[in-house]
Amino acid sequence: MMRAYYINLDRSQDRRRAMQAAFERNTLVRVSGVDGIALWGEPGEYDDMGRSIWRPDARAKLVDDNVLHEHSRLSPAAVGCNMGHRDALKTFLSTNDEWCIILEDDVEPTVKGMNISNISPPKNYDMLYLCSADHPGDRLRVKDENRVWLSRTLMGYMINRRAAEIALSAMFPIVFLSDFQISVCCFKLLAEHGLDKKWAKRGVPLIDEKFEARAKPSEGWIRHSEYAKKSTMTAGGTKPWMDPWRDIR
Repeated sequence: MMRAYYINLDRSQDRRRAMQAAFERNTLVRVSGVDGIALWGEPGEYDDMGRSIWRPDARAKLVDDNVLHEHSRLSPAAVGCNMGHRDALKTFLSTNDEWCIILEDDVEPTVKGMNISNISPPKNYDMLYLCSADHPGDRLRVKDENRVWLSRTLMGYMINRRAAEIALSAMFPIVFLSDFQISVCCFKLLAEHGLDKKWAKRGVPLIDEKFEARAKPSEGWIRHSEYAKKSTMTAGGTKPWMDPWRDIR
């Protein structure tokens, strides 16, 4: 039975209870999320889109430490989200397991009572998105062989050790949210369109082609929970301040 790591802020106890109710408890492993607002945000100050505002000293230190790229426009909360996925991947790699599942804490199974840890790993692929290609908000772009070539979601995925190592090397310095940055770096189909080099000019680290990860969408094993639809997403499945497509349409 595959372990499922879920990323959860210490203060988000309601989401923790929801995850434990939605999924099989004996397969869930909680990974404490990184609270960007608490660590790096200016307390109580938000921009006109509702994002917490950086403390200049905190942002400068992350840039100096090569964690955050100087041109990144991400908010403290978004950077914390990236670092939560980093910690989940590292937790997985500290085991001897070949595959794992990583979940954000605002998801639920599409079928009540379904045990996602029993899903078989995909053959000839390194990563399986647990949402389907028709996920709201155009969040997975799929080309030939049913392969994902660009992603705007990491809400839930199955990943092997090889891809986890590649993803970790692709995530820093942080320019975009990890879902977008990992795909820019790691998926060969993106390179075939020349978009990897385009984004490299923005500071995204390129990964050698031999380290390509192969990813595909699933039949749709999970979806955003009702809580997420009310608190973090618009009706179309997007967040109003996030539009990485705008420069490549």
